[in-house]
Amino acid sequence: MRKWLFALVLSTTLLLFNCAAPIVPTTYDIQGTVKLWNDTALSGVTVTAGTKQATTDLNGNWSIKGLSGNVTVSAQLSGYYIVISGMVSPTKQVSGASTVDFTAYSETEDFGGGTGTQNDPYIIVTAQQLNNIRNNLDKHFKQIKNIDLNDLKSKLDPIVANWEPVGHDFPVSPGPFTGSYDGMGFEIQNMVVLSEVDNYSGFFGVISQATITNIVFKNATVDWNASCSGIFAGSINDSLIDKIVIQDSSISKSTNIGGFAGYTSGSTITNCEIQNITVESPEGGYYLGGFVADANATWFENCSADNIELKDLNNSNTLAAGGFAGYSSINGFKNCSFNGTINATSTYTGGFAGYIEWHEEGPGSFDSFENCSVSGQMYARRNPSQMSGYAGGFAGFIKGSSQSYSFTNCTVKMDIEVNYQVTTVGGFAAEISGRGESFLRCSFEGSISATDKFIEVAGFGHTGLESSFEECFAKFEINTKDDASGFISIIGDANNVSVKNSYAKGTIYSESGSASGFIVMDSAIHPTVQNCYSAVSLENSTSRYAFVYNVYFSTESIQVNTPGCFYDSDISNAEDDHSTAQYKSTAQMKTQSTYTGWDFDEIWAINSTINDGYPHLQWEN
Repeated sequence: MRKWLFALVLSTTLLLFNCAAPIVPTTYDIQGTVKLWNDTALSGVTVTAGTKQATTDLNGNWSIKGLSGNVTVSAQLSGYYIVISGMVSPTKQVSGASTVDFTAYSETEDFGGGTGTQNDPYIIVTAQQLNNIRNNLDKHFKQIKNIDLNDLKSKLDPIVANWEPVGHDFPVSPGPFTGSYDGMGFEIQNMVVLSEVDNYSGFFGVISQATITNIVFKNATVDWNASCSGIFAGSINDSLIDKIVIQDSSISKSTNIGGFAGYTSGSTITNCEIQNITVESPEGGYYLGGFVADANATWFENCSADNIELKDLNNSNTLAAGGFAGYSSINGFKNCSFNGTINATSTYTGGFAGYIEWHEEGPGSFDSFENCSVSGQMYARRNPSQMSGYAGGFAGFIKGSSQSYSFTNCTVKMDIEVNYQVTTVGGFAAEISGRGESFLRCSFEGSISATDKFIEVAGFGHTGLESSFEECFAKFEINTKDDASGFISIIGDANNVSVKNSYAKGTIYSESGSASGFIVMDSAIHPTVQNCYSAVSLENSTSRYAFVYNVYFSTESIQVNTPGCFYDSDISNAEDDHSTAQYKSTAQMKTQSTYTGWDFDEIWAINSTINDGYPHLQWEN
């Protein structure tokens, strides 16, 4: 063999031998301390890392050596809840040399730790410690563990109460809850409240000048005939409430009953959610709300009531029922919503609020509804003790004054059914008092069934003397026996009513009444109506009017001036019209050039695949 060939073979052999050399496993050590919440060392704690263990010494120190790979480190001592220092987590995974410090909180003392100050709050880790907050109503608390309130009772069958509301009404001692509570996103589970304090029922009875955040309530039951009840609180006054979630729960009875709260005043409530909640008033009530029963001078933002069942089946005393609020006075709502079913007997029933009012006694702080929405079903009956009944997809009744409410970007997608002679129904609002209310980019989409006699229906709503509607629409199927309008019915003189850049689209079946594609009115003084259209089919009506029906027309020969307005003559089936709106064929109604002077740059759009080819408002997209 040649020398160079031998050398090559030898080199290859050495290379193979080197690749097969054993790899020495890498090991590492970890250490740390366990201290109480006040930095006192805690001895006798068992620390586990993978399959190895150590016990803390008198100084709370521990160490574990010879670990390899990824291991999970945890600590345990009977009577304590132990978390990673600075973190609400009882375990930590490590893969190399590391220092893991733990903090221990007592499970046997009145509180887990802390002194109750704002900078050093009492720590809550057990149901009994949670119960102790009622004896420290002006203190500050932090919850660091899920808590099951069934731990407070020894007997689960039959179900008995495990919680008494915290906080009393003034001037009763010890008074309301006035401290702060941070739930850290942890749960309070299986609460059962079968009592009240000073007529207020819920987890809290009365809250005043408090700050409460980050609590999740699951499977709560509140069932007591108090004055004001809510799963979270009976009464909230001058407080800041944020990030409260209530899930899979129920509440019933009470005079004023809400899924979240019975009564609010002077407070700010943000980022709160209630989900899968039944709110029922079977034994009599006054205000009934999916989220809040009676709301006053309160700001609500980013709050939602989702999959809510609101029930008031046989009660003849309920004044107002609403998917979000039963009664609202001088409040602000932004990015709030209701989704669910409303089945109520009341004088005022609304998908969002039953009765909305502005008081003249003092200046309003908010007086606005912005980016609020409603979806679901409504079945409304009139309170038989009252002569009138109002049902609206967003509001049953809106009572304004010299300084009134504004509604911006508020939408309703709801099927509404009424009976027992509910007298006034509106897709968005049953009745608007007409004292300066404004509606911008608001809408109704759904069906309205009002098959009893003496029920007046409007696709959007009924309005009084002063109100404005801009970039609004109503899309519907209406089935009624009485008068109906595609968009609004105007009550009284209409000189300060303004409707611009709005439309009505759908079908009206009016068995024995008069129907109009856009407006019904009774006035010699006319509204301002501009750049609007009606694509409404009028079926089986006694009298059919394409765009405007003015009951006053019998003695007033001047038609309502409606510049830039149109109606679809192919589908309207109209016999007459009391306006200057132009009739167009369906094909022309779906052609942009028909709408001379309309703003298709910023307000309107037209597309053959959207809104059946009729013009639509750009904000709808």
